[in-house]
Amino acid sequence: MQTARLWPHILSIGLQENPISELNVVNTKEVFKNLRELDLHRTKIMDFDQVCKLGNLKTLVSLNLMENGIEQLKLPDCEPNTKLEMFISLEQLNLLYNPIWNETDAFNELDKLPRLKRFSKTPHLKSNFDEMLVKAVGLISGIEMVNRAEISAEERRGAEYDIWKKYALDWLQASKLPDTLKEFYKKHRSYALIIKKYGSPIEFVPPANVKVSNLIKIRVLYKKTGEIWEKKFPRMITVQTLLGLIVKHFHLDCLNMTPQLCYSDARHSELVVPLDNLSKTLDFYSLQENDIVQVKY
Repeated sequence: MQTARLWPHILSIGLQENPISELNVVNTKEVFKNLRELDLHRTKIMDFDQVCKLGNLKTLVSLNLMENGIEQLKLPDCEPNTKLEMFISLEQLNLLYNPIWNETDAFNELDKLPRLKRFSKTPHLKSNFDEMLVKAVGLISGIEMVNRAEISAEERRGAEYDIWKKYALDWLQASKLPDTLKEFYKKHRSYALIIKKYGSPIEFVPPANVKVSNLIKIRVLYKKTGEIWEKKFPRMITVQTLLGLIVKHFHLDCLNMTPQLCYSDARHSELVVPLDNLSKTLDFYSLQENDIVQVKY
């Protein structure tokens, strides 16, 4: 810190691969008055509490914490409908190659940052990029780019829709008491905004004591011809198998280009979700009775 006083107005600093494990709260009246970029990758800063000590760097835009052995992200508490008064300019965060074990909790914490737009992270070993992307976009309200992949409006709607349906039952149960609802919103910060945008998710909660059929009726629309194929499919059928059946039924040519699948909710036709993970099931994508699967090239 004594050395930093030699360059109080420095814009960028790299401290990567130094054996740093603890940080001090920075006096920004003396040092790092205009610091915009800070590289701390491959240091020994494994405790995110140490990272939080940098939160008063008001001009910091980019922070690199790649490959530091960070397992958990924890920021100070704040109300679900507010943001923290720390890292107020931080737009880019690199968390690649850190063994963060709970992605959902981590993304919920990152939603507290007021200006975060871009972040990088290696997917969990039990996950993949597509699954991580859906969770990140659905849980971090202002995110615009994940691992250099820009988020389209369609991907954002799909991710928010997935979160909307996924936590519908938890939300309904939590809604019975003010305290439990407050705790729910604390753990799912983006959910109140999603409800404000799309309405109540109560329609996705199955009635009590009603046996859910293993088959769901799906309408398959081949957009090129407008032809519709209506059929019951197992909930656990994979997108890969469904695609094969669609190719066979419509006699599609797959030599030059593979058909792309997406689906729209029968009750919310404006919400279109790409079926872009061939190994996942219809149940994973939360398809419901009479939803429409669209086929296009």
